[in-house]
Amino acid sequence: MQRKREFCELLTVLSASSSMLGISKRTRLELEHLIFPDGDNDDHIHHTAASLIRTSTALQVLANMLSGVSHGPYNQWRKCFEFFEISLSWPDQDFRHEYRVGRPTFDRLVHLLEQNPIFQSTGKKPQRAVRYQLACFLLRYGSRGANPLQAAHKLAIGFGTVFLYCRRVVWALRELGIQVVAWGDAECRQETSQYIMDVYGFPDCVGMLDGMLIWLTQIPDKTGFSFICPNKFPINVQAIVDHKMRFISVDLGWPGSVSDVTMWKKLHVWCHWRDYFPNNTQVLADKGYPSSLYVLQPFMEPEIRNEPLHEKSHRRKFNQCLIDLNHCRACIWCP
Repeated sequence: MQRKREFCELLTVLSASSSMLGISKRTRLELEHLIFPDGDNDDHIHHTAASLIRTSTALQVLANMLSGVSHGPYNQWRKCFEFFEISLSWPDQDFRHEYRVGRPTFDRLVHLLEQNPIFQSTGKKPQRAVRYQLACFLLRYGSRGANPLQAAHKLAIGFGTVFLYCRRVVWALRELGIQVVAWGDAECRQETSQYIMDVYGFPDCVGMLDGMLIWLTQIPDKTGFSFICPNKFPINVQAIVDHKMRFISVDLGWPGSVSDVTMWKKLHVWCHWRDYFPNNTQVLADKGYPSSLYVLQPFMEPEIRNEPLHEKSHRRKFNQCLIDLNHCRACIWCP
């Protein structure tokens, strides 16, 4: 039975090789007859089987060559393995231009991400250092267009490895964001309010509200989305930061065609404003947001023009302070 099973396996290999090489049915039957001769000579059968094993292997190699299918190494190009290590010694301005974050922020992120178990290897081969995986993520998403080939060339890694590194970093950052992005307690709000009062003269302010558009390279697979620009797919992001430029509230996912006012009135902060703005506290915003008990916006020009001279000076100074705060918020969107 064991010998019979071996002969059947040889017959399967022979059939596959014959189909790839285009061997006629008559020739294949003749080869099959060599596998199952009429005699009972075991030595002859064993010798024939060994010869067919070598022949079938050669036929398989020849078939692959004729079919044009190659299982050899992928196309390789000369890689530079020193780019990232050299970039760590760049001045902070150059490092920020390449990775979109400063070197102290990069080192701090590496320290925080290293604690996530997703960067612990579960197999025999250890993972690349977290700093390499974070650099890959920043190179891909820090530039407009999210080109994975650019990260692969600069870090001397495979094209598919770019997506693997980015998935790990995104997972770790999402878990980290749950702990980092928080509205803060009464002590934190009091610190922000006191700082803005001392520097700009606005009392009871706990943060600055602003929004921006993130441009996507392809339209999301969501029904009901509409975009204002053809071939451009922006996503609206609304955020509130404190005096240290720390995010205390972030919401995103709306298409760019949705106005800031519409999105603001759908946020959890707006719907539960009594929980977020106790004791008459408020946030500062630009003219794109409605003025309310807890949103303070600049004065419009007609409101200033019809006022007495001393009131005009006071209101223009107030607007100038809001412009200065807007410049501070711009540093967050454009690091």
